[in-house]
Amino acid sequence: MTPVVDGGLRRFRRPGDVQGAGLRAARDQMHKAEQQLPRLLEEISQTALAADPVMLYSSLHVLDAMRRSSQPGHVMLGSDAMVEFYGGLVTAVPADRVLQRLGADFHPQALFDLDRLLREYARAESLAHQAKVLREGAADKQTSVLHMLQMEQRFDRMQGYPAQLRPIFEEITAPLADASRAVLGFALHQALEAAAVYHARQTARLGEVMTEFENASALLAPSAGREQRVQVAATLTAGVATFGASPVEDDLPGVLTTELNAPHEEMTRLVAALTTPLGSQPALKTLGDTNSLRRRPVIGLDTPRSLWARPGDFIHEALDWAADACRDHSDLLKSFDKQRQNGCEELVRRSLAAVFGETYVHHGATYPDPGNPDVDVLVAMPGAVIVVEAKGGRFTDPARRAAPDRVNKKTREFVDKALAQNARTIAYLDSGKGTLRSRNKKRLVLPDHLPAAVSVIVTLERVDPFATHLPDGGKRSAEPKDGTWLVTLPVRTPAS
Repeated sequence: MTPVVDGGLRRFRRPGDVQGAGLRAARDQMHKAEQQLPRLLEEISQTALAADPVMLYSSLHVLDAMRRSSQPGHVMLGSDAMVEFYGGLVTAVPADRVLQRLGADFHPQALFDLDRLLREYARAESLAHQAKVLREGAADKQTSVLHMLQMEQRFDRMQGYPAQLRPIFEEITAPLADASRAVLGFALHQALEAAAVYHARQTARLGEVMTEFENASALLAPSAGREQRVQVAATLTAGVATFGASPVEDDLPGVLTTELNAPHEEMTRLVAALTTPLGSQPALKTLGDTNSLRRRPVIGLDTPRSLWARPGDFIHEALDWAADACRDHSDLLKSFDKQRQNGCEELVRRSLAAVFGETYVHHGATYPDPGNPDVDVLVAMPGAVIVVEAKGGRFTDPARRAAPDRVNKKTREFVDKALAQNARTIAYLDSGKGTLRSRNKKRLVLPDHLPAAVSVIVTLERVDPFATHLPDGGKRSAEPKDGTWLVTLPVRTPAS
């Protein structure tokens, strides 16, 4: 019971009253946040256009990187998404308005004002999304999946760590080098190479700037007051973010040609495929909208000038970019999707073989049930049996935006079908028939008295809501009785 004073008399209020009051206060705060979003967007636009929107975008990436390098991951969740969103807003403005301000002098305070406004917008978006979740409730797992996807679309940009993501991208795109070069005028795998060398170039540049500012700050007399020390620190931070930011390049393809020793015409086509031009996204209004800059991270100013502000982050979107690059070429896209599935299975096989040994790991084994089904990867040894269904399919943009019909379709593909396939395989193994054949049709000799099988689904895409809830898409004919692990490929590769 909680004591309260009413008219000078002390009485007790029931805990339920306190909870109800807290819930009403939370709802009021969420409603206020929803109302603040248009005002914050207008202030972001005014602050940017009063300075240099393009260079503010580049400097914000440095400021964000400085924080991300020193703060825990959960503290910085969504910070990179907010900078990306701001960049999208810049490309939503007519090109002439942005170009008029290019190179304009502005006070460093504009950087901190814009950073503050973006953080306020992020908090308001988060509260608005929480209000939406409260209004809709969570009647079933599928609804919870939609809510999680909506949150991820707004704030989560990390697919894994570079050491995990790079071998996946290379496994899928390297075999398509000749085909993609013939169709697109460049090889798909060159995109990640270009991002890596340009990131290294900009990291070296930033390191030199930080050294210069550290040397300069060492010459300053110690500040006596706290306010003065804060001012000096802010000035130094703004200086590093300004002078260490990626520059507008007059010939980005030429830079990459030199760094990669590649043909200039190939790099020109590659940069074009990576570019979101100014003025090309007039419909972008909210954080939940699809932002081209997420996958095409180079801002195209005017021919031939461009800006690639944070090439190191491209690795998280590289596979989706590659799919977009192939989209208008049906044969190439078909080959790409096939290689996604083949690569997913091979990387799973390789990972498990590194743990259990090649002898006990089988890829593509078949068994004589109707339809001659296969097992993507099977581990069969005296102490362990693991049945793996690998899903290399793409998780499309509408599904990422939590369109219910698209999410339901992907649920059936990634979860329902995989569970039914694993259940069928485990039932066959439990039957004791054991007549499995390898990919080259040879009979597999499995150990006697195999233990109960562990069911695993591995997705090439990171889809945390599926792993959390294992939703039912309505096409689940069976599922393993002892449960299933659903994991994403980046956390299962040998590099991890």
